[in-house]
Amino acid sequence: MFIPGPLQDQSTSSRRSNGGYTAISPGLRAAVVVPFFGGGDDREALAYAARMAHHPGVTVGVIRFFQRDASRTTLRTGGSTTAPSKR
Repeated sequence: MFIPGPLQDQSTSSRRSNGGYTAISPGLRAAVVVPFFGGGDDREALAYAARMAHHPGVTVGVIRFFQRDASRTTLRTGGSTTAPSKR
């Protein structure tokens, strides 16, 4: 799906009498997943997903990723457990 402008998909839009567009059709059913790492772009995507969640046919899920301290992480390979090297 190509979105030519911010938050608007003209391929599925219908013209309103007031000159605006409806961006999402009333019968739409969609599930949206937002991966969240914490940067500014992710915050903007999260805000956009929050706006989409107001539509009754849209379900939004957020997966938040945390950065772990590499010195405390244990790697498992082939059934054995090894600590990461300190290079």
